Amino acid sequence: MKALKYALLGAGALALAAAALIAYLAVTFDVRDYEPRIIEMVKAKTGRTLHIKGQTKLSFWPDLGVSLGPVSLSERDSNDAFAEVENARFAVKLRPLLAKELVADELLLQGAHVRVTRFADGRLNIDDLFKSESDPLAFDIGRVVVERSTLSYRDLGNGTSHELSEIHLVTGRLVNGTATAVKLSMRMRDGALDYDVASALAGRLTFDLPRRTYALDEAAIELKGKAGPVADLTAALKGGFFAHLDKSELAARAVSIAASGSIGDEKLDAKIDAAGFSVGAEQSVGETVTAKFSSNSARGTSTVAMSLPRAQWREGALASDAVALEAAMRRPGYTVQGTARAALKANMAQRVVELSNLESSFTATGASLPKEGVQAALAGKATFDLGAQRVHAALAGRVSDSKVKATLTATGFAAPVFTFAADIDTLDTDRYTAGGAATPATGKGFDLASLSALPATGTLRIGALKSAGITAKNVRLVVKP
Repeated sequence: MKALKYALLGAGALALAAAALIAYLAVTFDVRDYEPRIIEMVKAKTGRTLHIKGQTKLSFWPDLGVSLGPVSLSERDSNDAFAEVENARFAVKLRPLLAKELVADELLLQGAHVRVTRFADGRLNIDDLFKSESDPLAFDIGRVVVERSTLSYRDLGNGTSHELSEIHLVTGRLVNGTATAVKLSMRMRDGALDYDVASALAGRLTFDLPRRTYALDEAAIELKGKAGPVADLTAALKGGFFAHLDKSELAARAVSIAASGSIGDEKLDAKIDAAGFSVGAEQSVGETVTAKFSSNSARGTSTVAMSLPRAQWREGALASDAVALEAAMRRPGYTVQGTARAALKANMAQRVVELSNLESSFTATGASLPKEGVQAALAGKATFDLGAQRVHAALAGRVSDSKVKATLTATGFAAPVFTFAADIDTLDTDRYTAGGAATPATGKGFDLASLSALPATGTLRIGALKSAGITAKNVRLVVKP
């Protein structure tokens, strides 16, 4: 009993002494007395100069709290500014900190500006800050808030610069293996103002730092601004995403993208949906992908819809054994609508799409065409060069009552110009005259000069040409707009 009594008295005395020590530190401790030593330690460890411009405050009870006024950190071995912070505040649990675990209720960062530079030899000015021989610090943070902050990036090798500004970040609890709500907004732009976009992101983040895996579920991303030649850009992306950095893997499910914008007076819209996709170091696979693109201007409208039940990416090429296309183009004086099925191969770096084993059909109507229009069923192959805005096709089949073999090129997507070379076995032009077939009594057949009204240039060879009761053999026509 005496031993227990003495133990309790000793514990009580120790608690009183600890309380007295904390009270003494709270009253007498002035962190400014240690600022020179802190600055000296930072310089020795990093080669950078720390400037403490405001008042630093510490608290010891119930947690270890730090509040920083304006501070800045220089580049390594330089007086140039690397990072600045207007205000930072956090309070951490002391006992976990002694065991290399960061436990805090909240971390607040306001008015930060970090400048990242990539030198011509490929080095980054932050490489030295990530070199550490110690084990990573485990953490459990109740909330992270970043306000009014900026991240700048310069590439001295190619002379480009990019900036993320107006950064606002709010998270829920950040701890390994636990999903947390995340909201992030910022403005993104480059030094040449090729793009200037405001963005917002919301979702649920889960990470496993030892395994280097990251997941963003229920993600919703919105973009507004300009990108390249596209003005009035509005885009929204939804889905779930997973990344495994060690394996260089990225996967997604239930992805949808909707975007709109304009190039000059042309209005553009796009919508893409995918049941899922996976991207790996050697190959990537997409499942049930559908896309629709449309443009609208004073010159007319164009729409293209595409579906791929399965697509695979390997060695820089996208391939699918079955892709279906539907397209419509309306211009003053004529309309073209068509469908196609083919095997697909696309080189995304070169922006070239190839269609093989192509089976297609289309209908063309217009003032210079028969009332019922012109119908065609053709097979062959086609190439789309998106960079050059060029489409080339080699096809054979039927156009109305004629057997046809042709090559066709269209240049310019907004106002296409066509060139062609076609061979036709027989052509009855009377069925293409306005209002129906002509009679021999009138002596008037199809006016071939009307072909010049089309935005096309090419050569047409006809085995047997019938017009107004007259048949001509081996006809060759040159068409110019």
